[in-house]
Amino acid sequence: MPSSDADPPANRDVSAGPASVSKEAVVSAPTVSLTLSPIPLIIGSVTMHGEFSFADHHALEIVFSPLIPSPLSNGAGGIDVSLGYRLYPMNPFDGLTLGVDLLTGFASGLPFIGDAGYYGMGMNLGWKWIVGDTFTIGVGGGVQVLSFDSSPLVRPTLDFELGVSF
Repeated sequence: MPSSDADPPANRDVSAGPASVSKEAVVSAPTVSLTLSPIPLIIGSVTMHGEFSFADHHALEIVFSPLIPSPLSNGAGGIDVSLGYRLYPMNPFDGLTLGVDLLTGFASGLPFIGDAGYYGMGMNLGWKWIVGDTFTIGVGGGVQVLSFDSSPLVRPTLDFELGVSF
């Protein structure tokens, strides 16, 4: 059944003619996402994520994770910093995310290793939700390959994030 001006769709602006589209129907995607991973707080760490969209569906991520020596971390301390790329094939900061990371850090008091600097790379898969206009929830997992003084270590990663996107 053909559309008539008497019964316009909700996203049409009939004041400018039958074929125009309302400007209110266009919603801009967020360009920044700032989140924290609260689960590492159990061992004295806070993981902070900052993502910056540089093109549709593409973002750079910077992650900063200090670890404060505590009984729950067996006295281990250090810092981890990573730079990553994120692909959002569905919507920016909302939906499926695929990522790769380069990371480096220093840890002290590690069981079986002691004090060591390290570097490595990782891959991850996740999902983000933007609730309302800005509140962001993210979950994901992946794998990292690290080199501690030329000794490789493969570790799985799990992530849970809370924050904002704007």
